[in-house]
Amino acid sequence: MAHEYKLNKSELTRIKRQEKLFLQYLPVLKLKQEQLQSEQNRIKRSIDGIKNQEEEQLLKIKPYIAFFSDSYSVSIHDFVKIEHLETSSKTIAGIFIKTFKSLSFKQFDLPYFDIQPWFLEALPLLKDFIQLTTQLNMLKEEEKIIKKELRKATQKVNLFEMILIPQSKTAIKRIKIALGDEQVASVSRGKIAKQKNLKQVFLEEESL
Repeated sequence: MAHEYKLNKSELTRIKRQEKLFLQYLPVLKLKQEQLQSEQNRIKRSIDGIKNQEEEQLLKIKPYIAFFSDSYSVSIHDFVKIEHLETSSKTIAGIFIKTFKSLSFKQFDLPYFDIQPWFLEALPLLKDFIQLTTQLNMLKEEEKIIKKELRKATQKVNLFEMILIPQSKTAIKRIKIALGDEQVASVSRGKIAKQKNLKQVFLEEESL
């Protein structure tokens, strides 16, 4: 800004108006930054919680994993195919976010007389695990969006706080000093001109 303004009253008015806008907009930016930071913290807690649940569920499934590839019985993978993923949406600080709501699997008639007992035990566990994994993946997408927007908001806050507002204050100060110097110089010139006029009048009177 140091090379983009003139040292006059109209420029002083313009920069004062500009500074006022910066000061009005900064709290809005900070509020957005705080909201995004709060949401990022919430998502992180949710991710940590889901990860813990996922690990616990995996431990429950582990004893059955060896049976999943059993070709002599019904394949469990055929019964955990996702049919519908229901999501909801919300806005955080003006940012659109899609969130996990529910998950449904394709419905099949289980051939109870043709499947092993482990299948009936493992199926609900595997479905819960898939739901947790899906929920976790969506949370990670939310986190990615929020992180990006938080970085942008933080950059804007820093721009206003560290560059634009200080530059405006410096410009206002410099223009005021320049205008003050100009006023002093103008008064000095006026005094000199007045003294010259008085001297001229005195010389004219002397010559009479």
